[in-house]
Amino acid sequence: MLVRNQVIIVLIVVRTDNNAALDVAARRTTPQTSYSLLSSSGSGLLSDLLDFGSGGLIGGAMDLLDDVLGEAANSTSPTGDTNAAPVPPVSPSPHPATSETTYPPQLNPFPPHDAPAAPPASDSRQKHVFAHHMVGNTYSYTAATWVSDISLASSSGISGFALNLGPDTWQVDRISDAYSAAASADAGTPFSLFLSLDLSAIPCATAEHAGLVRDLISRLGQQPAQFRVDGKPMVSTFAGEACMFGMGSADEGWERMVKALLPFEIHFVPSFFVDPATFSTLSSSNGQLAWNSAWPSGDTVASLDVDSNYLNNLPNQTYVAGIAPCFFTHYGPDTYDKNWVYKTDDWHYATRWEQLISIRDRLDMVEIITWNDYGESSYIGPIGVDQPNSQSWVDGRDHTGWLPLTKYYAEAFITGQYPVVKDDSIVFWSRTHPANANAASDSVGRPDHANWLEDSAWIVVLASSPGKLTVTTSGGTSSTSLLPGANKVKTPLSDGSVQLVLERDGSIVLDWSPQGFQYTMQPALYNYNPFVAYVSTSH
Repeated sequence: MLVRNQVIIVLIVVRTDNNAALDVAARRTTPQTSYSLLSSSGSGLLSDLLDFGSGGLIGGAMDLLDDVLGEAANSTSPTGDTNAAPVPPVSPSPHPATSETTYPPQLNPFPPHDAPAAPPASDSRQKHVFAHHMVGNTYSYTAATWVSDISLASSSGISGFALNLGPDTWQVDRISDAYSAAASADAGTPFSLFLSLDLSAIPCATAEHAGLVRDLISRLGQQPAQFRVDGKPMVSTFAGEACMFGMGSADEGWERMVKALLPFEIHFVPSFFVDPATFSTLSSSNGQLAWNSAWPSGDTVASLDVDSNYLNNLPNQTYVAGIAPCFFTHYGPDTYDKNWVYKTDDWHYATRWEQLISIRDRLDMVEIITWNDYGESSYIGPIGVDQPNSQSWVDGRDHTGWLPLTKYYAEAFITGQYPVVKDDSIVFWSRTHPANANAASDSVGRPDHANWLEDSAWIVVLASSPGKLTVTTSGGTSSTSLLPGANKVKTPLSDGSVQLVLERDGSIVLDWSPQGFQYTMQPALYNYNPFVAYVSTSH
């Protein structure tokens, strides 16, 4: 989502003769078709402007538009260009090509099996783990699909979904289905939802746009499955720092044109791409999501630098930390023209979790970015059918192997204790070709920042007791001692498959070659979306 997977095309045709007709078309391309967001000619524009299902969402707001057609004709939605890839720094020195093991920070490395979790002080102080769900990739979803997603996420330690809402009118129906599914008995464990308005795509320049945003929040923000902080529905965003809503500043627009005119109070925690030093000047927000804390912004490794900066500038407000397993997007100039990879080596997903757990006393919420953003390869949920033309690097790259790791770390974040591992398991992820490979058949070209990456496989072993992991590739064999809990192992790769053997007390516990994994030195196409696999003694 760093650069949106959709293209916004805005066409404005203003007043003709005496009827002050206004036609506005804003379309967002999808794999299915283009859906009109704004289209009308003259009075009654809002009913056409955004038809949110039977009965209409906008209601009394239609009369407002006739008074302000002239103003709307002269407005445009902000671009909020927060998505440019950083300039690559100097290439890194190569890492040593050796197998190694590291261990996470220990909250309680060997708790007894019956150790109870400490009760939370209050509902608003509980720890929560959310996953960012791209509703734009759910066109084919039914209520049953939502139940399936919710059940899988809940069983993986995830507390709820942040529902990324774009401008397509059908997305409101999908979100309504999501709220119904989360509130149903079929979903099992209680599961919460909140809106994350995608203001890189939703127009937000005028007072009329504020009315549309209010209507969305009013309609969806009071559902039974709505996540609340101190009794108030939580609302988030992607971007929105340039949304004026007809006022003199974005802060004034959010405060006076959105929050003050809602029928109920909200807990507003946007992801504004602004200098954190300015947070104290914002009266409209109750906290911030640090979107770009989810991965390193350059040729470096995960750190708490962004988190510290946000926390220091958000005293007594909600801070939501981001975490992502990877990032790779590969669109050519004939589509979305975004072709880069971020450095998520060094067991990034596990390392980032461990960092956030180490400061959990200062955090209430973590947001996994994402559940299903296929275009940017950051998904941890199942691959759906509604891809944004990303099949060439997503198909065959199932990431659900990260879910057991998510469950392990989410429990540690929520309870304050790393869980006791009862069943041995291995999580393996790797690219399938070298970072500097030449893919002769790839017309898009090698992605930016590929030179930041290391040619290693990243492995996390969740061990029930001490043991040994032996990794064999065509380049050789290496062994690593294991301790109870999470063990991080890396190994250099060479042509062919990989074999992983977990031994304990002279007996083989797991002997596993990840099915479908083949490392090749000369790929036909570039693919920096990692291959992810998982095996456990429990199944």
